[in-house]
Amino acid sequence: MPRKAKTGLDHFPFDTDLFSDIKVRKLIKYQSAKAIAVYAYLLCIIYRDGYYMKWDNELPFIISECLGFDEAFVGEAIECMVRLGLFNEHMFREKQVLTARGIQERYLRELARLRRTGDVSEYSLLDSPHLNTMLNSTLWLAKMRQDYKLSDEDLNDLLNEWSKWCAATDKQHTSAQDAKRHFENWYKKINQQKQNNAKSTTNDRRRATRQLTATAKDYKTSF
Repeated sequence: MPRKAKTGLDHFPFDTDLFSDIKVRKLIKYQSAKAIAVYAYLLCIIYRDGYYMKWDNELPFIISECLGFDEAFVGEAIECMVRLGLFNEHMFREKQVLTARGIQERYLRELARLRRTGDVSEYSLLDSPHLNTMLNSTLWLAKMRQDYKLSDEDLNDLLNEWSKWCAATDKQHTSAQDAKRHFENWYKKINQQKQNNAKSTTNDRRRATRQLTATAKDYKTSF
C-alpha cells in the first residue's frame, strides 16, 4: 500500500513583526497577552495538518487543559480572533473552519521552499483579486479559447491554477489588464514546458525502439 503523502508542516514561519500587526495589538488589548498563546497553539495545530482545522466544541477545553487558562477565556479569545480577522469569519460561521488567507499563503510558500507538492483547494481563500473580472471578461475569454485551442473547462481550470500560483509566489498585479497579460505569459511558459517534456519523452521512446529493432548487421562495423 503506498504511503499517504504528508500534508502538514514540521515548522512554520513566525513573523518578527507579529506584534506590529494591528489585529494582534487589538487582540492583546481586548483579551490580554494570554490570547497570543491561544493563537500560537491554534496555528501549530493548523500547520501540523495543513492550512485549516475544523472547529470542535471540545477545542476550548483541550486548549485550556494544555495552557492552563479558563475554558471560557479560550472561547472568548477565539471569538475575538475571528471578529478581528485573524481567522476568516465567513469560514468560521458558515463552515466551522479556522483558516485565513495569510495562513494559506504561508502554507503554499513553505511547501514551495521545501519542494513539496500540494495545493489549497478545500476552503480556499486565495483567488486573485482580479480573477472574477477575468472570468467575466467574455471577449477576452473567447480570444484565449480561440488562440490557444482551449475548452471552457480547461481555461477555467488554468485560471484557478494560475490564481493559486500567484498567491504562492506573492505575485501582485496593478490592474485586471496586467493580470490578463501575466496569465497569458504564464500559460505560454507552462505550455512550452509541457511540449518540451513530451518531445523529450518521444525521443527517448524512439531511441529505445531503435535499440530493440537492431540486428546483427548493425554491429558489423567497428566502433
